[in-house]
Amino acid sequence: MTKKDILDKMVDLPMAIASKLSSPLSIDIYASQAQALISGKKCSVLNINKGASVPIFLTSPSVNEKYTKHAGVGQYLQGTITFAKDEAGKKSDVYPIRYVLNETAKKDKNKNSGKKADANFNESMAEQKINWIGKLEPNSEEALTMFEALKKDEIANQAQLRLARISAFAIDRKIDLESIDQKIVQEIIDLAVEIQGLIKEEDILLFFGTKFDARPDASDIKKDMEKNRNILIEALAKKGIAQCAQGNTDEATETLFKLLKFTDITDSKVILFAILHAEQLEHNARAIKLIQNQLETKPNSLDLEQKLIQLYEKLDWTHCTHFAKESLPTRFPTDFELH
Repeated sequence: MTKKDILDKMVDLPMAIASKLSSPLSIDIYASQAQALISGKKCSVLNINKGASVPIFLTSPSVNEKYTKHAGVGQYLQGTITFAKDEAGKKSDVYPIRYVLNETAKKDKNKNSGKKADANFNESMAEQKINWIGKLEPNSEEALTMFEALKKDEIANQAQLRLARISAFAIDRKIDLESIDQKIVQEIIDLAVEIQGLIKEEDILLFFGTKFDARPDASDIKKDMEKNRNILIEALAKKGIAQCAQGNTDEATETLFKLLKFTDITDSKVILFAILHAEQLEHNARAIKLIQNQLETKPNSLDLEQKLIQLYEKLDWTHCTHFAKESLPTRFPTDFELH
C-alpha cells in the first residue's frame, strides 16, 4: 500500500486544530443573572467566607467578527480564568474555561429577494436624485422641479433632501456674510427648521446616551441614528451661519448651544459657524483660536488667513498683522502679482 492510499483513507477522519488568538479576550462577570442578561452592573470584588460558595454569571466574550462569522459546529474558545486579586494568587489560582461557539443562523437569501431588490433600486434612485439636488444650480428650473417632485416621493429621505437643497446654496463656503442674499438666508433657515421637525433630537440623544441596545436590529438602528445625527449637525451649522448673516446673534447662540449637544465646536461641519458667531459677538480672540485650529487641518486657505488678519487688526495686534500680511505672497504666490 502506497503512502497516497494511506492518506486517502484518512480524508474523512476528524481533525482538531488549535491556534492562538492574536489578542486575548476578556469576559464580563456579574453577580446576578438579571444584570448579566442586560449587560448591567458588573461584579468587581466579592468577599466570601472560607468554604462558602457564591454563584457568578459570565457573558460571552467580546470577540471580533473575524473569530465568529465562520464558526462551525464543534469550534470553541479555550483559555483560563482567575479570581484572585493579588499577583501571586493570579499565578496559582487558575481555572480552565471553554466557550463553545454557536453556528450562525442561515438566512434564506431567496426569500422576498425580488421585493427587496425593487425597494433597494427605488431607494438608490431617490438617493441619486437627492445628491444631484446638492450639485445643481439651486435656482434653476430643473433643480426646483426635481426638488418639488422628491418632496412628494415617499421613498426619498425628506431630511436628507432638504439638507441637499441647503448645501446647493454653499453658504458654508462664504466667509463674508454681507455678500449672501437675504432671501437665500431665510430659505436656509426655513429648510433647517423643517429638518428639525423631521428628525427628533430627543430620540438621537436618548439613543447615544443608552449604554447597551439589546434589540435584534440594533446595528441598523445605529446606522440610521448616526445618519440622522450627521444630517442634523450639518443643518444646524448652516442654519447658524444664516442667522449670523441676518444679525440674529441670540438665535445663533441658541443654535450653537444646541449643536454642542451632538458634537464638538471644532467639528469640521461646525467650526466655520463658530468662527462667524464669535466674530459677531466681538469675541475676536476666540475666533482667532478657532481659525488657527481650522488652519491646522486646512492650511492653504487664503480666505481664513485674510479673516485672521482682520481679527488681528480689530485687536490692535500690529506685530501679528504685519507678519501675516508680509507672509501672504510667500505662502500664496499665485494669488498675488509682482509690481
